Amino acid sequence: MKLIKRMVVLLCIVGLAGCTTLSAVNDIAQLKKIVVSLCVVAFSGCYSTLSTVKDADQSAGISKEFDSDIESTKSWALTSIERLNINIIETFENEHGFNILFSKDATPMLYFEADASSGEVGRILIYEKGRATMVSVHSRRRVTTQFTGTDEQDFATAIFTGMNELISR
Repeated sequence: MKLIKRMVVLLCIVGLAGCTTLSAVNDIAQLKKIVVSLCVVAFSGCYSTLSTVKDADQSAGISKEFDSDIESTKSWALTSIERLNINIIETFENEHGFNILFSKDATPMLYFEADASSGEVGRILIYEKGRATMVSVHSRRRVTTQFTGTDEQDFATAIFTGMNELISR
């Protein structure tokens, strides 16, 4: 992201330095086209959707082992997510286990605030492994070049902490 900002600034300086009084309007219009083209190229393919996390490998994400039955673990995971004000989009079973797809809404990106975000998407996968139940939290930022917002470690920590609080009751 910093590289893109530097490129845009450099293009502006170079473009405006070469402007003459008669052709300034044309030069600025051309510069705008170049900047827009650079942004399109830079951000193409850099967007995550629910399909991105839904189709991810079972090993993707941060996992934690729980010494409990799968039904109780599902309940604790769902309750933990609901307490975090995260949108549960879909729950389903597949050959890998019980899946919870979630999203977190975008927050305003005014002045590049530290907590500004274009939103995140994620999957919690719950499955049995031997006598234990595994919970795997996998998430992605909607715009993969975004450097603010909630990352995978933050989601996993918050969800696992919430589950541990429910277990200790």
